[in-house]
Amino acid sequence: MIVIALCLTVAAPGCASARWNRTGISVPSAPAQGVDAATLAEYLRTIRIGSTITVERIDGRSMRATLLKVTDRSLTVQEKTRIPEPAVEIPLTDILRVTPAGKNGHSIAKAIGIGAAAAGGAVLAIFLILVATYSN
Repeated sequence: MIVIALCLTVAAPGCASARWNRTGISVPSAPAQGVDAATLAEYLRTIRIGSTITVERIDGRSMRATLLKVTDRSLTVQEKTRIPEPAVEIPLTDILRVTPAGKNGHSIAKAIGIGAAAAGGAVLAIFLILVATYSN
């Protein structure tokens, strides 16, 4: 009986989000307004030149780009595409949001943690199977 419960637990998906998709209801909102240009320029100066960023514009377009230059009035970026594009200067008044791109969650520590958890789960499963087998 314990073996069946363990098999079902291992076979079932671990996250509720894996089984259930969110269905969002779109609510009309006010037109997007940009951030104060001085505040945005101050924030952009904290991001290293050459960093990968995501730029969201007021008109709804967004791009993944490399940061090249920041001035008080504009942001110069080069869009990340398969074929290299020329640098684009975007006025700060046209920008809604700028976010630095992360590392996509891949790291050696994360891989080691996942491997250790899998090994621990396998050892626990074998131990419980042995206990269930020899408990009679």
